[in-house]
Amino acid sequence: MKNIKKLFTKYVIAFIVITGFQCAAAAVAPIFVALIGAKTWVDKSALPDDHHFNFIVDTPDSNYSKFEGNEHTINNTLHFTGSYTNHDIQFTYDDDALEDRAGKTYKGTVNDASDEMTLKGTDATDPLPAVTLNYP
Repeated sequence: MKNIKKLFTKYVIAFIVITGFQCAAAAVAPIFVALIGAKTWVDKSALPDDHHFNFIVDTPDSNYSKFEGNEHTINNTLHFTGSYTNHDIQFTYDDDALEDRAGKTYKGTVNDASDEMTLKGTDATDPLPAVTLNYP
């Protein structure tokens, strides 16, 4: 009987320790909700009216969401779809976009204040230029 009690006690202690480590790990991983919807994002390297982006977010109060968006230039409006998780964002242009954007993907990050987004094209054979967007 003593052996059963000792074995049971060891299992209970192991369970508490493992559960405690999992809770501690979850507490360390911060959740960040990117506030990218309902804002017009302006390309820092262009005049404000010459190049900007809009994002329509499916679940704006979540740290993960899919979205649709548009890139607006003086001559064109290009559509894309993508998602974000915490600070990380990525989107891909529709296949019928202009040749330099069709089917291409941008990846990047959103800063803590959700007022700057840094993006870089991911196509190694025909890289898209890096873009930093600001929410003025």
